[in-house]
Amino acid sequence: MFIVLTTVILLIVNTTHKLPFWVDIYEIFAIVFFILEWIGRIWVSSNKIKFLFSPLSIIDLLAIFPKFRLLRLLKVFRYISDINYLFKVFKEKSFEFTLLFGFFAFLVLFSGTSIYLFEGQGINDKIENYYDALYWSVITITTVGYGDISPITSEGKFITMLLIITGIMLISLLTSMITATMTDKLAYIKENNILYKIGRLDSFILVCGYGKMATTTLQHLDIVHKKIVVIDNDIQKVTEALDDGYLAIKADATNEEIFDEIDISTKASNILIFTGSDALNLSVALTVSSIKPDIKLFSSAINTSAIDKLKIVGVDEVLSPSKLSAENIYNYLLDKKDETIILGNSGVAYELEKIFINKGEHITLIEDIDYHDNNEFKKHGIDDGGKNVLCLSSDFDVNLFITMSVKMLNSKNRVITAVYNKAQSKKISLAGGDSVINPYIIGAKYIQECFDE
Repeated sequence: MFIVLTTVILLIVNTTHKLPFWVDIYEIFAIVFFILEWIGRIWVSSNKIKFLFSPLSIIDLLAIFPKFRLLRLLKVFRYISDINYLFKVFKEKSFEFTLLFGFFAFLVLFSGTSIYLFEGQGINDKIENYYDALYWSVITITTVGYGDISPITSEGKFITMLLIITGIMLISLLTSMITATMTDKLAYIKENNILYKIGRLDSFILVCGYGKMATTTLQHLDIVHKKIVVIDNDIQKVTEALDDGYLAIKADATNEEIFDEIDISTKASNILIFTGSDALNLSVALTVSSIKPDIKLFSSAINTSAIDKLKIVGVDEVLSPSKLSAENIYNYLLDKKDETIILGNSGVAYELEKIFINKGEHITLIEDIDYHDNNEFKKHGIDDGGKNVLCLSSDFDVNLFITMSVKMLNSKNRVITAVYNKAQSKKISLAGGDSVINPYIIGAKYIQECFDE
């Protein structure tokens, strides 16, 4: 591409300036280069006859000669793959475009012939021949309207009005077709560019699924020296990952073709599976293990019942944010012997109840409570104070409301609240909560510990 552009630039400069002698030597070098390139393309072509008569081959041949140096600009299309992708799309839509341009040609010939019959042959001195009529037709149907040729008869004016209206509709249709075609192809080009960037990486960490667990983990992992590649089947999540600065592609992580395309067998150092579904996590783990059994696999588990299944299919480290959070809360409460009450129905609540039961310790779990009614809290003695109250609903707004209610009833209650991002932590602090627990951050820290090992 450098040689193509420089020879054209030198041609333009030569029109107003006298160039030094070495420019002629450079032109000879360029000609030799283009000849060798053209011969090389013929040599590697599988269908040499078809290649010889292809438009790009003819352009390559003509561009060799100094007289046709401007044609070398068209050779740029060879080197810009994205433009070639666009041409492929137009080729795929060739039937629609052929039909549209056929209709366009018919209108030009029909209107041109009509205006020539009504205003040619000396009636309109601006239309001296049939070519002038066709010229007027093209200028009018494309709504350019230079005004150099104007109809003077009633018939000619009527044809002009019809042609302008038809031209507007035709151009609108053509524009919408081109826009839709280019939009589709631009998305394809963008994805290919990302795949190209992934292909240039020596190694990367692959993340399957870009939900809350994935975003929190990546924010807290100390992996500055590693590149992150994200796969998700939701285009909105892919866009979020791209906005966050990661290489992301829309694909089904259960399909091994995408893993072959990005070459995980040689480039993926670790794979994090956070699809948000235990069934999908299991399927992705099986797919990856079938391609590269020795790769380091991490996976989240929504339900603890999925942990053993994931380990069986080759996952090295399974993290259950609910279970890890429950263990953290239990350890936090070890030296706090006050009565513990759980308010909520999240996975953390159920896992914590299991721990207390397994330890033979008493705990009160209230799954559903009318948190608008203070009498509900008073039934369990929360207004007496001195209790460990755990607000572990999966709905943060409910947790926030309960936190304030419990503290207002008796400020001596110790309130631990589940949150799911930093902003929520600040709200709980303002509401008087004593401490917060974020299952996602706990999961991220667990993965970091595994990485450090």
